[in-house]
Amino acid sequence: MNQNDYSFINGRIIFNDSIAFNKHLQWIFENQNQPELIKQFNINLGLISMMSIYEIGINIYNENDFNKYYLLHPNVFYPIEVESSVLYELSAPSVFAYIANENGIYQIGKSIYRITFNHLLEIENGDESKIPILLMPVKDISDNNIIISETHDNFTKGQYSYKTSYFTSTKRIVARLYKNNIGGADYYDARTTSQRKIFGVWWQRQITQIGVDWNQGYAKYYSWNNPCTINAQTNSLSNKANIQRTVFIAHYSVDHSQSSCLAKHYGKDGTTTKQITNNQIFP
Repeated sequence: MNQNDYSFINGRIIFNDSIAFNKHLQWIFENQNQPELIKQFNINLGLISMMSIYEIGINIYNENDFNKYYLLHPNVFYPIEVESSVLYELSAPSVFAYIANENGIYQIGKSIYRITFNHLLEIENGDESKIPILLMPVKDISDNNIIISETHDNFTKGQYSYKTSYFTSTKRIVARLYKNNIGGADYYDARTTSQRKIFGVWWQRQITQIGVDWNQGYAKYYSWNNPCTINAQTNSLSNKANIQRTVFIAHYSVDHSQSSCLAKHYGKDGTTTKQITNNQIFP
């Protein structure tokens, strides 16, 4: 991205316009399997991203230590209770989490945005004095200059697939698929987390390798005659508890019945590997 396309003020990145923003977003999407490249860009900029804070926290194994960290950075994590487990999900799709600061804030032109797990909030006129309002609970915001849109339905919380595979009765991996609508585009995310059961509760734990891959696939837009190709990708991390990647960004409505992309979630604990395969990105 051209250095003239953006600036950095008061802890947030400001893109000159939507063209510059979309160009950077696409660059992040294309380099997800080289996260150090993205992280170095943010370090050089001075941006402490939501992703950088999340990755530290989600790899804290001790529950008390994690809870202390969570209280310091509550806007980065979104707790979801599933099957005696609390999954502390990243509050934004992976690609956005590299752009937003820990409060989910970034700017495009005069519009100041905040992305959360459930909503996208926008200050249209660039009035910085209203940023504290963005941090309020959505139900308490009554300012007409702030536009609020939902990123998914409240029933599924964006999650449309939840699967597990067990090493033992107290060790497993959990696979999730998410879909979020942000600014008119749909973001399909795949996430894998390693967990261990402690005192009846599942908790994240680092293992030898954690990963999420997907085969070459295709997405058929309703408005296009021919499907577009989704390139295969392999992503893994060593000695971590969690990995998440954005698989596809749909700028038009996708016909799921004529689209297909199969994800594989896996974890390696010592010499033992567990997998969740053929996880359909387009349900």
